[in-house]
Amino acid sequence: MTIDDNGDAWVTNAGTSIFYKLSTKEDNDGDNNGNKNVKNTKIEKFVTSKGSSRIFGKLPENNAERIFQNKYYTLPSFIKKSDDDSIWFNEQHGNKISKFDPMDGTLIEYWVPTQNRLRGICSNDDPINSNGSIKIDTCGIANVLQLSIGNNEDSDIWFSEWSENKIGKVDTSKEPPFSIDIFESDEELTVERGEKERIKLIVKATSESPSSSLNNIRMVASSTFTSSGDIGNSTGHFTEQSSLVSMEEGEEQEVSFEFIPSADLKPGEYTLMIGGENDSISYLKAVKLEII
Repeated sequence: MTIDDNGDAWVTNAGTSIFYKLSTKEDNDGDNNGNKNVKNTKIEKFVTSKGSSRIFGKLPENNAERIFQNKYYTLPSFIKKSDDDSIWFNEQHGNKISKFDPMDGTLIEYWVPTQNRLRGICSNDDPINSNGSIKIDTCGIANVLQLSIGNNEDSDIWFSEWSENKIGKVDTSKEPPFSIDIFESDEELTVERGEKERIKLIVKATSESPSSSLNNIRMVASSTFTSSGDIGNSTGHFTEQSSLVSMEEGEEQEVSFEFIPSADLKPGEYTLMIGGENDSISYLKAVKLEII
């Protein structure tokens, strides 16, 4: 875990896809027994994006990707705070290095391009061709572990790749090729089970984006309903096409995510992470939900 400048604790759970914020606030009104200056601890859950299909390789069935993602955990484990109070952590089985901004609920995940198909969950295909060469189809993970942050705001993030015998670096000086904004009215919602809710968001292409990074932005969503980030028995889909093709530099597109909590979802507070991804990054925003 790590402590931010507000004294809140950020904790990873290296057995799921979830990370937590633990905040302790002093309640001057006291508790029901008349005790004054009682400290109340609040736990907020957040979640990474679901495991990428690039980790699994070619899967045999049409619904196999959803089945794998529902059972696959990205395993956030090592976590540190940077000088700008952002939270950095690895996704050991998600094959990513991630940055979470507590101020606006933005999660940026950087894909690690190296992968070892002998690690992670690959399909059952033989990785060796008949001539003895290794198949080139993408699969596996680099097993990202330790990370280190420099002392400056724009410092690079260095990390180890255990399965690949490499040291990697995230260049934080480069602006993401696109960003996501949630409509302010949709940032915190109260939703009744079985009722449909539409969440609106804006996808923005940055002015300096290379055109190649804007040709295949796939919309993605995950939730704290399950420990893998899957939405479980609830339903959710983007009303527009799942991939935004041929965005121009500086262009904006509005997208909607329609969501219906399942009847068996336990009432309480949850978080939806909604955004987009290309082959290099994922950019998601947190939407706070109260399910009643």
